[in-house]
Amino acid sequence: MKKSFLNLVILTIIITISHLGYASSDSTDFDSLANAPKVNIPEVSFHKSFDGTLNSFYRFPSSSISKVAVIVLHGGGAHSTAGYQHIGKSLSEDYQTNVYLYDLRGHGLSSGKRGSSPRISAIRKDLKSFIEFVKKSNEKVYILGHSSGAGLLLNYSTWKKRTSVNGYFFISPQFGYKAEIERDIPSTPAFAKIDLYKFIIASSTFGLVYGKSPAVHFNYPQRVLNRDPLLNTFITRHMSVAMTPKRPIKQFKQIDRPYALFAAENDNLIDPNKVMKFCDYSSEEVNRVSVCESVDEGHLSILINIGHRIGEVLMEWN
Repeated sequence: MKKSFLNLVILTIIITISHLGYASSDSTDFDSLANAPKVNIPEVSFHKSFDGTLNSFYRFPSSSISKVAVIVLHGGGAHSTAGYQHIGKSLSEDYQTNVYLYDLRGHGLSSGKRGSSPRISAIRKDLKSFIEFVKKSNEKVYILGHSSGAGLLLNYSTWKKRTSVNGYFFISPQFGYKAEIERDIPSTPAFAKIDLYKFIIASSTFGLVYGKSPAVHFNYPQRVLNRDPLLNTFITRHMSVAMTPKRPIKQFKQIDRPYALFAAENDNLIDPNKVMKFCDYSSEEVNRVSVCESVDEGHLSILINIGHRIGEVLMEWN
């Protein structure tokens, strides 16, 4: 009986990790960001989190007095100025919004070991601390997550200890392996290599072994790394789990704030039709004030112009 149970656990872990969702990445999508109009990026600031970690962020202040703010979460391995500055510029200049581009610990200029977290829960606690900081100077606060940053946002939105906000934005969301939203046939070679054995051992030892070890390795094109040395080429097991919803459908049903979900029609990672189905899971009450749309963009190129649509939604909500 014990042996059968152990085999079942191992099989479950293997299935889980084999569908983490880091499928592939289109090299030309990276180039779309590189060729986009340049944005003047504000001076970096730092927020001291619950354990003393200094998380870097970039504040794009509204062009006029405003008490509305959007916190932007990047995807795993990325950082705040890897395309997200376009959202900051659009919302702050054209839609009277204070925008905070926030770097997860171990990413961008934030302190902490690269791509790592001491515990899975530390990422949620960091975000809670930063939200409370932003709320001190803003009356309405929204959170935006892109790619696996949207997975982190979904996890946070259903965390019992969360600090409440006014709404959520999910951009080209990667809700993890259980969401089953990946394209059936990836259009390009695998973007990430997963050290399966580290996930298996970490899970069987409650994260004590290999939890802080690099476990997901990103296959960025060399020219992309040359342009942007702040990109992480890996994240650890703890970081990966923090950004991967355990029960994405159930969690989406629990959303109790207005949300906007924007899927990219030309996303080479995620099937836009599959991700749009998530909008059917939230309650009728929440859906009445929420937005679900697909746009003619790629997984990364969506960052360049989506700020204008986000701004229009904010105007409707406010």
